[in-house]
Amino acid sequence: MIFRPALAFALLLGAFLISGCDRLKSAIDPGKQAKVTTPAAAASSAPAAAGPAAPVEPPVLPPPTSDTSAHFNRVTGRVDVGGKMLHFEDHVGQREMFIGIVNGIMSAAPPEEKKVKIDPGALVDATGLAQAVASGKSIKRDGDAWLLRQYSYIPAGRSGLASVYGKEPMKFRSPSMIPAATDLVVETRLDTTALPAVIDAIGKAIGQEKDTTQAMATKLPSGDTVESLLAKTDLQLILGVDISSWKATPTSPQAVDFFLQIDGAGELLKVMLPEMEKSLGKATVQGSRRGWEIPLQPLLQPKALLLYDDQGTLTFTSRAEYLKYVETAAMKLGAWKEYQAACNHFPESGNLLVYVSPQVAPAIAMMLRRAAPQMNAEGAAFTEFATKNLPAKPWSLCVSCEPDGIMTLAEMPFPVELTGGPLPYLAGTSVLFVGARAWKKGSDRAACVMNVRNVQQAVRAYQNMNSLKPGDPIPWNKVIGEKGFLTKQPACLEAGGGYTFVKTVPKNGALACTCSHPEHQPANHDNW
Repeated sequence: MIFRPALAFALLLGAFLISGCDRLKSAIDPGKQAKVTTPAAAASSAPAAAGPAAPVEPPVLPPPTSDTSAHFNRVTGRVDVGGKMLHFEDHVGQREMFIGIVNGIMSAAPPEEKKVKIDPGALVDATGLAQAVASGKSIKRDGDAWLLRQYSYIPAGRSGLASVYGKEPMKFRSPSMIPAATDLVVETRLDTTALPAVIDAIGKAIGQEKDTTQAMATKLPSGDTVESLLAKTDLQLILGVDISSWKATPTSPQAVDFFLQIDGAGELLKVMLPEMEKSLGKATVQGSRRGWEIPLQPLLQPKALLLYDDQGTLTFTSRAEYLKYVETAAMKLGAWKEYQAACNHFPESGNLLVYVSPQVAPAIAMMLRRAAPQMNAEGAAFTEFATKNLPAKPWSLCVSCEPDGIMTLAEMPFPVELTGGPLPYLAGTSVLFVGARAWKKGSDRAACVMNVRNVQQAVRAYQNMNSLKPGDPIPWNKVIGEKGFLTKQPACLEAGGGYTFVKTVPKNGALACTCSHPEHQPANHDNW
């Protein structure tokens, strides 16, 4: 049996997605709640007393304090910054939830995948997906932006996949290295030294310990094994992207400049260089570095440079001139006013830093508008609307891994209620509410038109297979049903919409099913 990456990926992806969803559980630890007996509950276990029944008062639960959750004060002490407390969540039963997710995925897996023996509890523990015992969020106004603070409390410290962030925070170098006015900056850590133990634990949890051990023991051309290479690889990545050539209201995309530096890649280079020279040829000298020209898509640059040096630093940049500019620019990012405004509340050290300049929003808006004509009418209209409301302001994110938890700070042009649903909202305005309603309305119409189209195709398929003519009766129980062309009768999602099904086979261009909603008529069905 071989290790099945598709199955492992599905399990981890499903767990990650659901772990990001706030379940809005009570902040009170269910195991510590006092049992409340209401008059109605008492009446159900004792004979009814004479006279009118006393009004039932709902139980009043105390606010969450250190008495109701052992973790409440620890978390709120980290996220309460004098703003609005979005939520506190005590992760009681989270491990069982993840185990249920794994079991659910396995029950839906193909028969051949079900032969894999998986210990759901051991898999969850190996990946470290359920290690947080509590988390909380708060938000406050910070000038013309909003500061979102989140803390996940992990008393025993991070383990499993979370270790890839690095064992401890690193001092951010991008503010003193990247030129001012750079429009996108990402600095992060990729520490694989803990992965061999994680992979070994996952292999045991899925019953493939032998295959995993063999894979980790694979010999590399450098003399290392996969396990030994991972165990000594700790990378620091810094990416800077400059789109300053794009005007505030760009009419056409311009080639962008970028700079990616990876430190700590010396051991990786021993493995990579022989393979790179096979495909790219012998490396040529580029100043104090060696490397190759790589062809790129025109939106970036016609060619880019991939370089390395004797210290094990990899550099990937759009062109030699931009690399020289990065290394000699008089003003660096840390002195840039937009960067300072968006990051002045961040620590100097952390595990992930992201900064997006005000220039990025117009660029994204332009690309979305160019893509809108390729969408359906409803999607294009909403995209056009959304691009007009992208604020040209900076946005930033910082993640710092602490000994007993993970702190996330984000500053954005508008407040985001992550616990209120998937859509952000704008405080004091209804822009996104309106946009969401417009999107929902267009989505419902598109789904309804698709329903009508599916019914039409089902009728035409039955007509052709049974040589029916227009005017012949339609046996709907054979068209729609468990053994029909459609398994169940469709329904309109929007209020006021209902379907009418004709009794006979329609003529060419006439509909077999119509919706009563006036806006849900297909625009062109002459050839249906």
